[in-house]
Amino acid sequence: MTDLVKWNIPAQFISERVALTGPEIAYGLRLEWLSLDDAVNLAGSTLRTSPTGVAPAAGPKPSGDPAQIEAWTRELERGQRGDERRVWLFLGLAWLLANSASYHDPLEMIARIWEDFGHAQEIQHLVYWMPPETGRPVGVRGLERRWREFVDVCRLEYRTRSVP
Repeated sequence: MTDLVKWNIPAQFISERVALTGPEIAYGLRLEWLSLDDAVNLAGSTLRTSPTGVAPAAGPKPSGDPAQIEAWTRELERGQRGDERRVWLFLGLAWLLANSASYHDPLEMIARIWEDFGHAQEIQHLVYWMPPETGRPVGVRGLERRWREFVDVCRLEYRTRSVP
């Protein structure tokens, strides 16, 4: 699904930041930012923390068969939908922030995420060649500050939500 950004965000990193819904897990699989094993673990975690005790796709987990994986992913997508795209924008930017030293040009990676997500309006202010919001600091330090703020705001938002 993504053309420019290729990485695998581990389940532990994700679960420390947000409890994913079934459709969010499916979105991560389709992005290819989430491995099948981690998706299965996160779906099981959703089952344990859901107030109803029922996780999407709580039945048999897929093996390596592509048809079975696709069917399981479709089952995950049948859950209550939210803003899966925004959750994965947050996770991608949080992963990049936590691992920025591993990248030659993390600010270029933000631009690639922005492109992969269809020029996502909510992170346009983080793209190095786009103008910042009026009155916001400019330059690399200003951009890095806005990036950290975006991740922090999303972290607080997702930390306090419950999974249906």
